[in-house]
Amino acid sequence: MRIVSRSVIALPVIGVVLALSNVAHAHEGDHGPGGGGSSSTDSTDDIATTKETPTGPEKLSFGLDWVMGFGKVTAVEQQYPTSTQIVPSNVIVSAPFRVQTYLLSAHYAFNSYGLGLRVPMTIGNIHDASPQVTGDNVFTVGGIALALDMPKKLSDSLTVTPELEFVAPTAQGDAPPSPDALAKIPPGSFDRYAAYKYSANLAAAMSHGYEDDALFWAHRAGVVPRIGVNLKSGGLTLAPFAKVPIMVDTHTDSEERLRLEVVVGARLAYAIAPWFEPGVRVWAAIPLVAQSGFRDPAAVVEPQLRFHSGNTFSVTIAGVLPFAGGLIDPYTGALRATIGAAF
Repeated sequence: MRIVSRSVIALPVIGVVLALSNVAHAHEGDHGPGGGGSSSTDSTDDIATTKETPTGPEKLSFGLDWVMGFGKVTAVEQQYPTSTQIVPSNVIVSAPFRVQTYLLSAHYAFNSYGLGLRVPMTIGNIHDASPQVTGDNVFTVGGIALALDMPKKLSDSLTVTPELEFVAPTAQGDAPPSPDALAKIPPGSFDRYAAYKYSANLAAAMSHGYEDDALFWAHRAGVVPRIGVNLKSGGLTLAPFAKVPIMVDTHTDSEERLRLEVVVGARLAYAIAPWFEPGVRVWAAIPLVAQSGFRDPAAVVEPQLRFHSGNTFSVTIAGVLPFAGGLIDPYTGALRATIGAAF
């Protein structure tokens, strides 16, 4: 049963992201709009600037970050029955995928701190791995995140924002079993769609360049401390950041009870017009504690074109392009588009 039509797959190429933290460009670099406030969506500079000055008029912001990714992911698919079989068999394959993630976000800036909310949703198309093996489409949700950020304006040009994000274990899906374990499960009793949801969320994490794993790793409760710096000089903006996603698996039979990563990166942008600011983000995601097999670090570059109107509205178009590490072979890339609005 296919639950996603082509018209759904062709939904807007422009999503919306909201910087969920009071630091403008620091969160902009954390798309997933901002980070829980951070995350990976630092594309909304306008909104970020608003959060740097919480005493200003625009305290409430909303957004949606849209990412369409492609690559290959491990999945359980059905193999057409032969003449001696009654029902299709389940097989573990490396399947091509195309996923769309929609990261809804909201942020409110109080006088000395901010609160951010992020809700990720994924539409995944797991392609047929071969002519005799068929995939499917699936809709799934990720981990709902709530973040507290406390921006500290050290000067007119420098802001430092510490942030703490909590992620609920709402990301869906069950990891595929080993081939030997799968062979012992009767085909009709295996929950294939739980495995598809896991693969779709994993593909979403890959499409985000492993920058927002805490939002997509299935059934993980997460705590993500983060710090961002926003430095401005004329039309130039430099926003380095670092965060440590800590994820605890809530499965009773987990093979990876604890997963810990480090993500470090920066955004560099230059305003060449009052309404146009091209830039680039670069980050590296490094697993420190991992037993699930996804242990390779990844390095990613994200060129951006950002259009904005003051502190109230922005549109950013970007590409997520890994250039080293675990996302190179097979290659996983993505197109990203965001819109943010503040009131």
